[in-house]
Amino acid sequence: MALNPLENLDLFTNRPGDGEALADISQRCTRQRIPVSMRQQTPAASCRTLRSEDAMTPMTEQFAFPFDTAASNASEESIGGTPIGSSQTVYVPPSSTPPSANTKRRWPSTSRLDDLKPPTRADRPASVQGCVAWLSEQLGGADPEFKAIRGAIATIAAVIHRTEDRRRAVTKHLPADPVQLRPLLAAALPAALRVSASRWGNVKSLLKSLLIATGWVAASARSRLPLSGTWSCTFSLVSSNQLRLPIRPFLRFCEHRGILPAQVTAGDLLAYEHWLINETLDLKPRSTVAQVQAAWRRLGRACLKWPQQDITTPSRVLRKTLSFADFPPSFEADVLAFMASLGDPNPLDPDAGRPMAETSVQHARRNILRAATCLVRSGSSVPAESITSIATLVVPAAFNAVLMILYEEGKPSLAAAGETAQWTKVAESIASTLVTAARRWVRIPPEVLRQLSRTRSMVVPRRGGLTNRVQDRLAEFATDEDRRELYELPWRAFDEADRFMREKDFRRGPKLHETALALALLLHHPMRIGNMMSLDLERHFLRDRRGRPTQVAIPATEVKNKVSIRFELPPDLAARFERHLTAFRPHIHGHAGTTALFPGARGGPRRPAAMGEHLRCLVERQIGKRFNAHLVRHLAVDIVTEETGGDLRPAQQLLGHRDRRTTEGTYGSRATLVANRRYQQILREQANRAAGAATRKPAARKPRNRRK
Repeated sequence: MALNPLENLDLFTNRPGDGEALADISQRCTRQRIPVSMRQQTPAASCRTLRSEDAMTPMTEQFAFPFDTAASNASEESIGGTPIGSSQTVYVPPSSTPPSANTKRRWPSTSRLDDLKPPTRADRPASVQGCVAWLSEQLGGADPEFKAIRGAIATIAAVIHRTEDRRRAVTKHLPADPVQLRPLLAAALPAALRVSASRWGNVKSLLKSLLIATGWVAASARSRLPLSGTWSCTFSLVSSNQLRLPIRPFLRFCEHRGILPAQVTAGDLLAYEHWLINETLDLKPRSTVAQVQAAWRRLGRACLKWPQQDITTPSRVLRKTLSFADFPPSFEADVLAFMASLGDPNPLDPDAGRPMAETSVQHARRNILRAATCLVRSGSSVPAESITSIATLVVPAAFNAVLMILYEEGKPSLAAAGETAQWTKVAESIASTLVTAARRWVRIPPEVLRQLSRTRSMVVPRRGGLTNRVQDRLAEFATDEDRRELYELPWRAFDEADRFMREKDFRRGPKLHETALALALLLHHPMRIGNMMSLDLERHFLRDRRGRPTQVAIPATEVKNKVSIRFELPPDLAARFERHLTAFRPHIHGHAGTTALFPGARGGPRRPAAMGEHLRCLVERQIGKRFNAHLVRHLAVDIVTEETGGDLRPAQQLLGHRDRRTTEGTYGSRATLVANRRYQQILREQANRAAGAATRKPAARKPRNRRK
């Protein structure tokens, strides 16, 4: 075993007061992030103190010694027991060294779970409830650790079952397999049962301990295990906490498998992802791997001592649409010529039709490119090199192959929306574009055109109305209490962001305040999230003489349906808007190079999808309800129609629909629901009046005066 590098520094000498000096050294090492393997590990009886001339030397100078990479490469057994090398050695701290009184504990306290022998793969319980029963047999029902784990499992089961009740799919026993348990944990909404974030974190930690004890989760998945040897030295190069969090588990994974820093490859990263999926409870394994890749690249650019090999894995994202570069040049030329004829048709051609708008022309271009991609992937032995013109796509066999691929691709999205398998609107649009190209550009024979038109008439998607998934989400905001909780959420988030700023947390505070401001604007006026992300401080805000914002005005040219958006800002929201500009926006990355209200990291406005994800996380974590930014528009229609008795005209004006049929086709079922509620209310009122009349005593009759 190699010597401790600290013993070669000659920084210590024998003096009285050994214990106090060692405590001070250990505390300073911990505060300065000195790796565990580089700290003083001499027993207290033989510890030495700093020399007087070195007492005032900065720690960075006292421990600034060169590390010999060849000498520090690993051959010692790692913490997990797996050899990490074959011929070289590293220093591993002896376990018998007593920690100092002032040193922060680096190892967890002992637990009876660590002494249990996991059952074999064939004997381990298949459900979480079975794992609890097995643990009861091992520890006994009165054990404190068992009671804590049993309470945690009860909380997890209650949260998951509450979430599944809303999804109409109840699981009686929770699976212990991480692959099957992960989707249930990812979909859980602990805030729905008023479970705090800290409690939910503790609950998941106890669940992981249970699955480690039963062998379902790898023991090396514990985040509390430290690094040692070469990997400890490598990890000490990382100074940013933002990079330390994603990179450390991957380094621990490599250490336990005997992989040296210079030997890491993209294959090791794929093995790490496989390990995360099958042996850990990581809720987003692919996202974790992407964060590791980004952190590895940033460290390679910023630090020359970091391993410089590229570990980027091949992209597994299947592009829905190929590019024109994947096809012959003649295909792109034919498509461009067809687009030109759509925008400016020949006025003397009877089959040319009317000129199309630029947006419709670009939409036709995307549809043709998507159809060519589907034909290549249909398995009909049509390579991309053979598609030289649009005429290849309008052959009946190719036309049918494209539609069947679109039908299969639409099944998952429809199933997620709670709909049965049927045609999507994308398939209908692509079929219509191909028929138009066959008639106006390719000029196929009339009998073939009639065949394509008959096939096109069979592609009928679901017409109008909201999907079952959207209606289920709206049902969670049916009561006034649920709506009040949603409308008060931005102001509670504003207070939390102010608290972060008072604590000098300039990362969470501005981010939370920006998300809360976006939610407050959406709730005040249900515009589309794309229009909200495009808000510009110089073009879209009207101010009074004192410079305070009073109105928001978006011109019709920037709106989807060419209807301008204009609404007033209430005084409290306007004041919060001004505070965001002065106190929070200067701390947001990318604000300096743009006048967008919500700046992106690379300049310009932030992407709507990114802000939509922030809004979803805020609502789901705080009030425990499924949410997306477009749901606010549907909720606004429900509120307005309830007040107007089912009249959709105010809702049409609020949403900015140009055609009344658009509002009626989309929200007609919601108006019917409101009318049904009003009808039931009338019935209850009539029943109450009838019951009151039945219980009321008849008035006593006055005796009639008879003539004598």
